[in-house]
Amino acid sequence: MSNPKAEPSIDDLWRRQVELLAEAKLLVARIRAAEAQLPDWAQSGPIGIQQDGTFVGIQTGWPVMERLVLPDRPGLVFLARPSPSDIRRAFERRAKAEPHRRGELRMIYRRRVREAIARMRAKMIEEERVRLPALREAEEANFEQRWENRETIEALPPTPAAAVAFLLLDMSNGNDHTIALRHLRPSVTGLLAEHVDLVLNNSALSEVELPFIL
Repeated sequence: MSNPKAEPSIDDLWRRQVELLAEAKLLVARIRAAEAQLPDWAQSGPIGIQQDGTFVGIQTGWPVMERLVLPDRPGLVFLARPSPSDIRRAFERRAKAEPHRRGELRMIYRRRVREAIARMRAKMIEEERVRLPALREAEEANFEQRWENRETIEALPPTPAAAVAFLLLDMSNGNDHTIALRHLRPSVTGLLAEHVDLVLNNSALSEVELPFIL
C-alpha cells in the first residue's frame, strides 16, 4: 500500500515562490527586449498625435496607422493608434456634427477600420518574428503557478513560519511589516530567515531588489 503524498513544507513552498519570481523577472526582461525589437509603428504607445508629430494620450497596444494624418493646426489631436471601436466613436461624433456628410463619413469609417485591422495583422507578424506570443504565454503560465503557490502558502495552518511568508509576500502591496518580522525572526530558519534578515538589515533596498517581490 502506497503512502499518501506528503504535503509540501513552508520551506519548500517559499523556495518555489522565489524560483518562480526569478523566472518571472527574467521573462519580463525578455519581453521588454523583444518589444524593443519591433518597428516603431508596431510598438505600444499613446493613442493620439499632435500637429508637430508628438504622440499624446493614453497608452494602447494598437499600431500606428499606415496612413497617418496630422492635425492642420495646434491644439488638435488626431487618432494615431486607433482600435476599430475608437474609429467607430470618432465617426459617430463627426456624423452627428455633420449629418449632411454621413454617407461620405461612413465610407471613410469603413476604410479606416479595414486599415486598422490590416495594420494589427502586420503587427502580429512582427511579434511572431521576435517570439513575443511565446514569451507572453510563458509569462501567463508563470503567473498562474505563482498565484497557485501563493494560495497554498496562505492556506497553510497558522504557524510563525507561515505568518512570516505571508508578511513577506504582502510587502509587494507596499506594506511595511518590519516590526512584526523582527519579532518573528527567531521562529524561522533557512531561506525564510535569510529573506527576513535581508529586509531587516537593508532598509534602503527598493521592493524590486527583493527576491520575493516582482
